Amino acid sequence: EFQHRWYVIGFSEEKGKVITYALDRVSIIEITEDTFTVETGFNPSNFFKYSFGITESKTSPDNIVLKFELNQLGYLKTKPLHQSQIIEEFDNYFLLTLHIVPSFEFYEKLLSFGSRVQVVSPENVKTNLVQKITDSLANYQ
Repeated sequence: EFQHRWYVIGFSEEKGKVITYALDRVSIIEITEDTFTVETGFNPSNFFKYSFGITESKTSPDNIVLKFELNQLGYLKTKPLHQSQIIEEFDNYFLLTLHIVPSFEFYEKLLSFGSRVQVVSPENVKTNLVQKITDSLANYQ
């Protein structure tokens, strides 16, 4: 379950890998005589260890440092963004570090914080977020 939507993880013969399917997008279920073998040692916690949301990636995770206004501290302590989250508090702000692979869901979450968050590092995440904000602003010009 992620953001009130249920998913099923399964092996796609077509793609040759384990992928995530949204259950509400399944339109037809067909019972067949086909059999399958569950991958031994598959562990969903490990599969999504560095994921933010439901997007899994074989890319190496980054340490992403975010700077927040202090008024977000209570919220992010009680509702962590990710299990890797580390918070460092300062007088007028706090830094939140995540060890993840940036994904569509991650950028959507950052955008939801608006001006209350700033990407400190790495530079590629900062650049990607700025591009998304620029693209969004272009809709209003």
